[in-house]
Amino acid sequence: ERYGQTYKIQTDVMLSVAFLGLIVNFLSFKILHKNHNHSVNVRSAMFHVIGDILGSVGALVAGAIIYFTGYNTIDLWISGFITLLILFGATKILSDSIKIILDAYPQAVDQSTLQGFLLSHPGVEEICDLHVWGINSKDSILTAHLVVNSENQKPQFVTLLNQLLKEKFGIDHITIQLEEHSCGISH
Repeated sequence: ERYGQTYKIQTDVMLSVAFLGLIVNFLSFKILHKNHNHSVNVRSAMFHVIGDILGSVGALVAGAIIYFTGYNTIDLWISGFITLLILFGATKILSDSIKIILDAYPQAVDQSTLQGFLLSHPGVEEICDLHVWGINSKDSILTAHLVVNSENQKPQFVTLLNQLLKEKFGIDHITIQLEEHSCGISH
């Protein structure tokens, strides 16, 4: 509505509020940045704060230009640019959230490498069932039914396999069921 219209901007109020907003949002950013890789929720909140910081910086720049030149339209151009930056960044957060909701295969785990690793482990003869999914942006879950020879039907075998899967693939929550007979289907 404002584009092409004549309107008065109170630059003193604009600059004061933008400066206060910049300080508050910068402090919020510092607090959120400590844990930003642990959760999509925290990353989303941090991204929101970054958008507010950009808005404050944009308002400061626009306010200064308006104060010295009287060119009010710069406020619209800077607002539009910041909106595009926020939309671009929001797509990554949305994508990560959808993957978690859909129990998608975690990006950090390559399915064929994982299957190859399991099948190359001494004693594993077949994979009957294998599921890996992310419960958030950091933690993954694995469930598997593995056909193993009878000498590997021991708790130490599963413990070692759990340790190796955690080290190599970063999977923390692992449930492995051992089978002695082929299931006839390999995944």
